[in-house]
Amino acid sequence: MIRQGLQNPCYLAHPIAFVHLGQEFLYRFYRTRRKIGLTAPIFRYVPWDEETIVSTIQQELGWQRAAYTKATWRSDCVLNELKNYLYKSMLGFTKNDELLSGMIRTNRIGRAEALERLGKENQISPKFIAGLCADLGTNYPALKRALGGTVKPAAAA
Repeated sequence: MIRQGLQNPCYLAHPIAFVHLGQEFLYRFYRTRRKIGLTAPIFRYVPWDEETIVSTIQQELGWQRAAYTKATWRSDCVLNELKNYLYKSMLGFTKNDELLSGMIRTNRIGRAEALERLGKENQISPKFIAGLCADLGTNYPALKRALGGTVKPAAAA
């Protein structure tokens, strides 16, 4: 871990990140060694079938997707939209891109379908973000200026 950290220049620019990585490593190392709090990732044992999962929770639990998003992934929290806005602004992609990329790699969907979904699901309403910033006591125009004024388009997957 130390060798990898020293080879990555971003850690040298932000040394506190290296400290946090070390803490995370030690936490995970000791937790795993002592068998404390281990969990079993459910989707290693139950196949991920998004259509079945979404229809099941809609029918059996009465769940509805939030009105402010087209994505079903992490639509349980309004702060997720802010996070996706920040990811898209700073990195050019969102967590939706990450999820769909994983689904492509595991042959659950095709690239064309993923790109189509991203075109719909990555539409982040500036009006919604401005309202959320107001609710949080944050200045939306200042946030936009800090992020460079515009949201960068995601690179092709």
